[in-house]
Amino acid sequence: MAEFAHESFTHTDGRVCIWLDDHWFVPLDAGGEGYGCEREHPSGRSSAESACTCAMTEASQRRCPQHGEDQHRQTEKADLQRRLYDGEKSAGWDPDDANTLAEEIAHLHEEISEAFRAFRATGGCERWFAPSGKPEGVPAEFADVVIGMFYIAERWGFDLLEAVEEKHRYNLRRSYAAEGRRLHEPSGNSSTPGARS
Repeated sequence: MAEFAHESFTHTDGRVCIWLDDHWFVPLDAGGEGYGCEREHPSGRSSAESACTCAMTEASQRRCPQHGEDQHRQTEKADLQRRLYDGEKSAGWDPDDANTLAEEIAHLHEEISEAFRAFRATGGCERWFAPSGKPEGVPAEFADVVIGMFYIAERWGFDLLEAVEEKHRYNLRRSYAAEGRRLHEPSGNSSTPGARS
């Protein structure tokens, strides 16, 4: 593969990223045994060095030259989303599918608020169990949020983990500081902070 490469870049751990046919091919290990593939050039430019950090992410390494993912990874993702959805249904959540997407999003907001209340009550991220065995605390409330998001994804027919990976790959190429997106401004800066989007 390397002999046909238009350009390449040696990463600090010894792996070589190869730019070939408008795609990045990334060694799965330092010995170069097998390659993963990025569907598009991560930076939108032809510089291997500028794109290497993005191409070397764990999500990228799982991609094969056919622009897919290995069957185990696909099954793992589908099983998690479906398993969480089925669990909510078996527990009696919205048995008639009457909830709208707007209502489900509002419910996620409620769960996030419960995480904030748990933090205010403890001042940290402790996890404990009620006498009934119910998990309590910030981690448990975040778990409810994640379960709710997977439920929404399965019901409305999209792959949540794929969306997370896509957004993560994009975020690797952005600068929150340059976009003015931070919760706290540096000392002496009076501009209004912005949120992540």
